[in-house]
Amino acid sequence: MFAFLCCALVTIIKIQFDAFVGHVTPFVLASWIGGLGAGIFAVAVSTALVSHYFLRLTEDSFFEVAAGTRTFIFLSEGVLVAALTSLARTAQKRLGRQLERQMALARIAQAAVNPLPGAEKTSEPPRQFYDLCVAEVAQIMGASRVSLWQIELGDNDERFVLLARCGGDWSDETLARAVVGRGESVFVDDTRLENRLEYSRELSGAVRSSAFLPIGPVERAWGVLAVHFALPHEWSEENREFLRSVANTVGIALEREQAKKAVLDGEQRYKTFLEQSSEAIWRFELDEPIDVSLPFEKGIALAFDNAYLAECNDTFARLYGFESCEQMHGMRLWQIMDRNDPANIAYLKSAWENGLRINE
Repeated sequence: MFAFLCCALVTIIKIQFDAFVGHVTPFVLASWIGGLGAGIFAVAVSTALVSHYFLRLTEDSFFEVAAGTRTFIFLSEGVLVAALTSLARTAQKRLGRQLERQMALARIAQAAVNPLPGAEKTSEPPRQFYDLCVAEVAQIMGASRVSLWQIELGDNDERFVLLARCGGDWSDETLARAVVGRGESVFVDDTRLENRLEYSRELSGAVRSSAFLPIGPVERAWGVLAVHFALPHEWSEENREFLRSVANTVGIALEREQAKKAVLDGEQRYKTFLEQSSEAIWRFELDEPIDVSLPFEKGIALAFDNAYLAECNDTFARLYGFESCEQMHGMRLWQIMDRNDPANIAYLKSAWENGLRINE
């Protein structure tokens, strides 16, 4: 219908303005907007209905050789123009899709690199980042559901945690577990022809095409990216590469969060050890480094001038008459130890000669 209307409109303009409008205009418009089929249809309609205005036929019959030749040339020219226009439109659409994918990957990568508010103070995963990932994939690919799973190792099993999802109120955890067990990505064009994964009755009615990509090392996946379509979908290499890039970026974010969590957990264990230990624990730091190869007298003089208490526990603080360690933080060494006390000098000399190791 669009191709026919396009031909009729251009014909009217052609009649009114004659040479100002070329006869290839409807073919270009129809092919650009409707594709090759619409362009060829426009060629056929133009030839059959309005060839008089385009070919400027004489009184000769349409079936005469000259008129037939002109008609053939017109048809050939129209088909060629429609084909070239359709190819140009296809290339333009492909470049547009590639640009959209690259921009989506850039937004995801930027969100993965930039720390979210409060990220330095908590080990919780950046939920906003995961929500952005599934939303970008769903929008770019037009998927009916996108879900992102994280795998947490328990004492005896693996626990799948849903980090984010977009669309669909059903669970694909069983399929995600099966994909992790296979140790490879799975792309399903049509679930009716699938024999690698077993879809439940609920999923069979809602899903006709799927993709599952393990995140992280094959031998120890950190999560799974799942994408579903309600209709059969052909997974082109372009689509697969886009999903692999998203999965790799999510993997980097998961690895970073796991490392951050491990550091925070270690700091918490260390803090708990300091607080609950019945032994005096302390740590001095220096304003400037001291060469341990210096003679003791010169080295210890520099230590008294540069050393300060950076950390200790309450047990240590109570030995010096304080109620809590916070009251001693930042105190200089000479404020804690009398540099003129022979016992202190002997104690420090023993540590200096022992490579600054104190054994009690």
